[in-house]
Amino acid sequence: MKKTTHRPGSRRRARAALRLEALEPRLLLSAGVVSSVVDEPDADAPSPVVTAVVEAQPPPDSAASPADLSPLVYEPGTDPRVGFSLVSWWDAGDDGAAVWEAAVQDLYDNGFRSVSFIVIQFVDVTTGEIGSGSQGPQAEHIAAGLAKASELGMTATVNPFVEAEGWVMWRGDLNFTGAAADQFFNDYTAYLLEVADAAQANGTARMTIGSELKTLVGDPAHNAAWGAAIDAVDATYHGQLGSAANWDNYTDANLTATIWENPAIDFIGLDAYFPLATDGEADASGAHPDETFITTVETNWDGVLDTVSTFAAGRKGGAGMPVVFTEAGLTPYNRTTTMPWSMSPGDSQPADADEQVNGYEALLRATDGEGDWLQEVHFWHWGMPGAAGSHWYTDTDATDDSGTFHDESLGNAAGQFLSTYVTTPAGPAPTAADDPYSVDEDGTLVVPADGVLANDTDAAGGPLTAVLVSGTTHGTLELLADGSFTYTPTADFHGEDSFVY
Repeated sequence: MKKTTHRPGSRRRARAALRLEALEPRLLLSAGVVSSVVDEPDADAPSPVVTAVVEAQPPPDSAASPADLSPLVYEPGTDPRVGFSLVSWWDAGDDGAAVWEAAVQDLYDNGFRSVSFIVIQFVDVTTGEIGSGSQGPQAEHIAAGLAKASELGMTATVNPFVEAEGWVMWRGDLNFTGAAADQFFNDYTAYLLEVADAAQANGTARMTIGSELKTLVGDPAHNAAWGAAIDAVDATYHGQLGSAANWDNYTDANLTATIWENPAIDFIGLDAYFPLATDGEADASGAHPDETFITTVETNWDGVLDTVSTFAAGRKGGAGMPVVFTEAGLTPYNRTTTMPWSMSPGDSQPADADEQVNGYEALLRATDGEGDWLQEVHFWHWGMPGAAGSHWYTDTDATDDSGTFHDESLGNAAGQFLSTYVTTPAGPAPTAADDPYSVDEDGTLVVPADGVLANDTDAAGGPLTAVLVSGTTHGTLELLADGSFTYTPTADFHGEDSFVY
């Protein structure tokens, strides 16, 4: 059902005061107003009467008003745009351009119109030299993918990574001092500019810098170097520039001052691997859709989104910044929702594609209608050559690659679920009719089920659910999901009262 919590910058719940919103689990309708009118006492009447009327009012664009549909009906712009990251950890050689073009086409053919390209270079952790050893995909191969995305009309982001040679440490732990720091930032800036040239040439919408370089960004000794790198990229690339911070340090004071508050930085990128459940909750989760588990994870996402949106709204002197989930992912293993960032569940827990899909549905529900401040969600990651073996490998028709320690086909359920989400068209909006009620002054109005839903109709024939958006002003109200409600006016109240659902 639709959320009712307002977040800074969100416009989707900005309703007229006398609007009644009726919702059901898959489609939402605009029904009208419940107004309780208490007349002044009449000398000829034994007691004053409170009259309650439900007046049906269609939404401005009744068939498909923004935010008037189910959380599982995709409304790009009203909802965050949904796409995937494309990542490959090897150089495909002469076939590289074709490999990346095919990966973009596959993503497009599965209904996704948003794509994030992960560019990879490796750094010597001692000298700070980038590109001295093993290499990731060639720049021209990524450029071919960017060009393909532009040709298809997709919204593209390019997200340059730096990995430690030999995988000796996580990129977030990288740091350098002295000559090694100078070498790193010289090479890193050159690397960023190469990517920026390709992004600019292909009309790429967004680019990030500093992706998950948690320690390097948090060290004040590097602030001047970061400022110089940002200025250099900003002079070359004219799309939206941001960074991709890890979920556990995006509010870091040095990161905030050096990156987010830099005038050239346009958006907050966040790798959103927040823990969302306990081990016990994850262990108890069942086949999709497990409503209890989905609701648990959705509720935890609500808390995360409140915190993130509040932080973003406070940036740039209160002008606020949009947010992009530059990564969000789960693996198809039990307890993935307890540690989404980790491959550990796949090493010690049984396969559980249902937990992955339940978790993704919870994210879609929680972010429903939040597209004005949370502009995109890039799921990690879509399947392509060079990505096999990753526990996050997602596709719709993958087969197990016997050469890896992970069954890539386990991610098919999540891929199919998300592909269905972005390709399912919105149906016609439900309709509502008027309902009259009355109650004596200082009495209590008790309306049984179906209550306010009695004359509301879902065009698809599905069940309707009532959810309170804003309560009464001059009395107390208890509204239940089945449409029944209890309303008690304040003692001796005369006038109009209303609530929105």
